[in-house]
Amino acid sequence: MTTGAEVVAEARRHLGVRWRHQGRNLALSVDCIGYVGGVGLALGVPGAAEWLADARFAGYGRQPNADMIYKACAEYLDPVSPKGAARPGDILLLRFETEPQHFAILSALDPPYMLHALAQARRVVEHRMDETWRARVVCAYRYRGVTA
Repeated sequence: MTTGAEVVAEARRHLGVRWRHQGRNLALSVDCIGYVGGVGLALGVPGAAEWLADARFAGYGRQPNADMIYKACAEYLDPVSPKGAARPGDILLLRFETEPQHFAILSALDPPYMLHALAQARRVVEHRMDETWRARVVCAYRYRGVTA
């Protein structure tokens, strides 16, 4: 069984990978969905290959589709409730305005840090979660088969 610490270690291996909308290859470029799916695939977590191949994640625009995101997360991930119970290695779903549209991996708790493919940075980054980032978290999930 994979642990949250192993998820974080794998996710950190890909720091600096180039960001590209619709990117799905951890060796070349990823967006936030491709990053989360790619880390899961590298670890062999159940459903990661299907997550990456899911047609709902192919050809999507930059406008959020909350209904699609929630349905897909329910199919491939386990919810963490309440969101404040998230642990390193868990997946955070965030919003920039009103609707959720961005994925990150929680990498530390005290202080909180996150890993994600960030369009503004044009690469995969890890940074501290300030109040603005914490306020963007809508909910948290865990890869299936991963222990906290």
